[in-house]
Amino acid sequence: MNKSHHIVITAPEIVANDGRLLRQAEAIRKAGYRLSLCAPRPLGSQKDMEGTLYFPWAPPAWSKLSKGLPDFLRRFCEHRLMLVSWQKTLRSLKPDLILASAPEALKAAALSDCAPIIYDAHEYYEEEFNDAGRKQWVQKTHQTYGGSINALLTVSLGIADLFHRTYPHWPKAQLMYNTTAFKPVAIDGRLKTKAGIAADKKVILFHGYLGPYRGLDILPKLSRVLPDPYSIIIMGDGPLKPMLKTHQSSTLRIIDPVPYSELPYWIGEADIGLLLYEPISTNQLWCAPNKFFEYLALGIKIVATDLPGLRSMDQGEISFVPQKPSIDDLIIAIQYADIHQRNTSDLDKAYCHHSQINQFLDVIESSLSKKCSKKQRTQSNKYVS
Repeated sequence: MNKSHHIVITAPEIVANDGRLLRQAEAIRKAGYRLSLCAPRPLGSQKDMEGTLYFPWAPPAWSKLSKGLPDFLRRFCEHRLMLVSWQKTLRSLKPDLILASAPEALKAAALSDCAPIIYDAHEYYEEEFNDAGRKQWVQKTHQTYGGSINALLTVSLGIADLFHRTYPHWPKAQLMYNTTAFKPVAIDGRLKTKAGIAADKKVILFHGYLGPYRGLDILPKLSRVLPDPYSIIIMGDGPLKPMLKTHQSSTLRIIDPVPYSELPYWIGEADIGLLLYEPISTNQLWCAPNKFFEYLALGIKIVATDLPGLRSMDQGEISFVPQKPSIDDLIIAIQYADIHQRNTSDLDKAYCHHSQINQFLDVIESSLSKKCSKKQRTQSNKYVS
């Protein structure tokens, strides 16, 4: 293994609290490789990830030049400008291997034609959004550039199977679960203090992106009928945060997210973690979220909707509720988990983070040793509907 190899991680968006990417970057650095991260300059308000090269995706004059353009033409031009800048940035970094996350990154990496590619497909992107135009674009991108993939990573058995059936000539998907190296830590009361909840209360926690289809809408109503001593804390940011804040009470508190490195000291204080994903898409049905593994590693009991992805990873430790749970369903599951459920750190042994990282590094070492031939690229550009 040549540890002077230079590995580049690239994605359409790289932000400070991306747990999967942080773990990959840490593993690559600890293995002794040189590492760079690059992404288009983020347009939103999320925090940058330290050490990332954010390249400008358009010239400074673009805002003036684009005035008056039809919306579809403006978006097309912006995509082309970003793609050109992305390719130039990747070539300038002179990587020996590119780890590309999302179809946009795969396309940029393939067009740069400067290194083997590991495609980290942590979604089944064809169904990522309810958008026919987006689905068509993803399919075309995968058909055109899938032959450049040297190795494919994904997050669950169901999504791996979908990629295999849709793109049978791609490399077989290898699972990289969102496991974490978190360990139980000394609790100092910061979560309850920040939320303004008494120390003797039991905490039911949701943390992460506060968006739709995560079971957040039912939590205000649940908080009004929760028996003592339970209270709900929601920690994070997202479009549903303003609505949730209007329902704050003594049993429902909303707080801001914290740096990923500090997460165990905050969420480790929770008694029960919620995973109430709704069955609205393939990705939701087969999700294997960061939170699942964080709860396991910290010994937090779990109440989750009965989805095939979570069910396939369970070993009798999770309290499941129906896919469309009622208030009574949730209260019964919470009380059952609190009283009967074993400490979930036992289940974490089945998803050893050390083993997952070693498998990830094996994929890197194998990919560094080869490039796709032209024949492989042609064979891989096939799509099965």
